[in-house]
Amino acid sequence: MTNKYQDHLWVLPEDDANRQLVNGFVLNIDIDPCRLQVLAPARGWNNVFEGMQRHPSGLVACAYRHLVLMIDFDTQAALTA
Repeated sequence: MTNKYQDHLWVLPEDDANRQLVNGFVLNIDIDPCRLQVLAPARGWNNVFEGMQRHPSGLVACAYRHLVLMIDFDTQAALTA
């Protein structure tokens, strides 16, 4: 969980492979895990953009929050659960 009164970053990954890549950064000892939150994978690049539209109130309400949309543009279709 991030502290909304400090600069922090939300990452919205397209798929599980991207989530694992971001988790590698979280394991770095120089990264404060309280300043980085990895959201659930969106399961497809179209869903990443829809996810961005679901989070605007959280971005507007908190001036310290930043959102990274992580898309890899591979040719694999997202698996639906």
